[in-house]
Amino acid sequence: MDPFSYIIVLTSIILGLGVTRLVGGLGHLLQTRKRRRPYWVHTLWMVNLLLATAIIWWMTFRWRVIEHWTFFLFLFLLLTPTLLYLISSLLFPDQEEETIADWQTYFFDNNQVVFSLYALVFPIDILDTFLKGMEHARAQGPFYWITMTLWFTLCLIGAATKNRRYHGMFAVFFLVYNLVFVGLTAITDQTAPGGRF
Repeated sequence: MDPFSYIIVLTSIILGLGVTRLVGGLGHLLQTRKRRRPYWVHTLWMVNLLLATAIIWWMTFRWRVIEHWTFFLFLFLLLTPTLLYLISSLLFPDQEEETIADWQTYFFDNNQVVFSLYALVFPIDILDTFLKGMEHARAQGPFYWITMTLWFTLCLIGAATKNRRYHGMFAVFFLVYNLVFVGLTAITDQTAPGGRF
């Protein structure tokens, strides 16, 4: 087994735990929708996080070419999956311990922590890009840097405001933007995951 295959196991487990929580949470919302009405923005952020987790897992494959691994690099690779898991557990807590009566109230009780954690993902992604080398960083082009700055800023605003209109527009924009990004990547890059690394 090569080092990447060994190291990626724990990353995949953490991401898998987040996916399990989100998919289970979405299933729970469907099952209980007549007793406790879901809040569409909260539900959409669960979908957004599920999509973001899939994108992160897919992009992690770009690390496969690294031959010399350090413990620091291994810990660094665990940062984003850990943050995504923590966000997923905030978006959908354990129902045995905490039964949510109103998902809208719950969402706005936790938006500050959720979006503060989410904002951290983007500087970590930028550091990740630089750790892969300056050539890789330059190859990302201006679209990447604009996107990282945009998400970081919008998440900070999301942490600071409880404005329902803002959160609704942000949730929809995030979903559409990422679906277009994934679609364009799938159309333009027919190589293996992270083939342009």
